[in-house]
Amino acid sequence: MSAPTTPRSRLRRRVLAAAGAGVAVLAVLGTGVAARFGPQVRLDDAVSRALYAGDDRSALRGGLLEVLTTPGVTWFRVLVFLPVLVWLVRRRAWRTVVWVVVAITAVGPITTTIKELVGRARPAFENGGLVYEGLSYPSGHSSGIATLVTVGLVLAWPRLRPSGAGSPSPPGSRWPSWSR
Repeated sequence: MSAPTTPRSRLRRRVLAAAGAGVAVLAVLGTGVAARFGPQVRLDDAVSRALYAGDDRSALRGGLLEVLTTPGVTWFRVLVFLPVLVWLVRRRAWRTVVWVVVAITAVGPITTTIKELVGRARPAFENGGLVYEGLSYPSGHSSGIATLVTVGLVLAWPRLRPSGAGSPSPPGSRWPSWSR
């Protein structure tokens, strides 16, 4: 006979399952990059060509790309989470403080290490980024943005609840609303 499951143990299992799924996706993609898996290489090439902004792009387009990719940079994540970290320190939530600091600062070195393990340095753009031979996996900006969103969601999740009576969401809406 097994012990009854508590909401906390169910939550822990869900968190571990989600983290495991993320690691599995990362491992599958990394294996495909390291093995130069044909369909993945062709898909990456097609998407890269379709989304390439060009070397002679306008200042407006260059500025827009800069704004869109800045959240992937470490200083931006630190700046965004600084007020949250101050709030967590004032609440003496030390484990959460350590987790947030490690998550938002370690993703860069982890991404660099993975790039070196699979033989994928940052793409060289001096002769045009589109002509780079091979995949740029993993993307530092993408992993940084994914970390920003994930940390934000994990921290906000306990404060979110389904909409209901007295919430600012429209009745019948499935959008979460802030509680407390």
